[in-house]
Amino acid sequence: MDASSIPGREEQVLAGLDALEDWELQFAYVLSFVGKAHELPEELRDDTHRVRGCVSRAWVELAVDEGGTFAMRSAAEPLIVRGLLGLIGHLVDGQPARDVACWKPRLLEDDNVGGLLTAERNTGVHAVLVAVHDCAKQACVICE
Repeated sequence: MDASSIPGREEQVLAGLDALEDWELQFAYVLSFVGKAHELPEELRDDTHRVRGCVSRAWVELAVDEGGTFAMRSAAEPLIVRGLLGLIGHLVDGQPARDVACWKPRLLEDDNVGGLLTAERNTGVHAVLVAVHDCAKQACVICE
């Protein structure tokens, strides 16, 4: 599996979490993605960009440029949500929109990720993953 592909990056993240047996270390690992996120400017933290279904205040901007490259910027108040958004951004930002549209996320199925999330946060992360998929799908030919 290509380590720079979305499934390859996701596999690296899940393996990294799996290698950490302590939930505090797993939490810290997710937080390490905060610095990798492309920050959404304050002026775009509005209702248009608000993550629906997330109990925390979180915003995402999703776009596909003329060359078909997917882009994600995000912001959130809670640190763990910023880490989760950064993690998702790490997987999809800069990837071809077609690859994003065809991606079948495994993040929420993973016990290590799921163990870090409350039911409400799980709903919010799911909403972001759906929005990412929908944006990419609208920009390209849908996968078979």
